[in-house]
Amino acid sequence: MTSNSTYRSSKKCSNSKN
Repeated sequence: MTSNSTYRSSKKCSNSKN
């Protein structure tokens, strides 16, 4: 569960950076 949250957060950050 925690991993999923981190993965989602990372994707969001990456998307914003992109």
